[in-house]
Order: sequence, then structure tokens, then C-alpha cells
Amino acid sequence: LPAPPAHADTHGYLRCIGINAEIPPGVEAKNLPNVSFITEEIGSGKSSAQVAQELVGLGVKPDDAALRVRCFMANWPIGTS
Repeated sequence: LPAPPAHADTHGYLRCIGINAEIPPGVEAKNLPNVSFITEEIGSGKSSAQVAQELVGLGVKPDDAALRVRCFMANWPIGTS
């Protein structure tokens, strides 16, 4: 995997999870699907697999959970939300 970007790529994240849209004006990146949760969990030292499992526990489909974590890791530098 390539290194995460220096700043959050919100459009890349949305495209990656299958949402082909722009962020509406006034919406913060941390409010995108599961971004705050993933940021917090990865920041606490949990692995990508652990975070995906927790998303499943919150009701996210397993494939979607894994995709969201992968897309987060590819488009978000750790510690940025």
C-alpha cells in the first residue's frame, strides 16, 4: 500500500467507498461515513482488522466495514479528521 497522504483526501475516501459525490458545503470530513470512529480507533492503536470487526458489531456489513477501513487508511493520514 502507498503511504497515506499528508492531508485527508475526502473525495478519494468517498470514491473509494463507492459514493461518487462531493462533500456538501459545511459538512466536515470527520462526519463522513465512520470517519470519526475509525480515526479514534486507529489512533488508539487498534489494527485495521480490529476496527473493521468493531464496525461490523455496530451493524456495518462485513465487506463494507473492511472497505471503509481500507479506504480510510489510503486517504487519511493518522491523526487527521
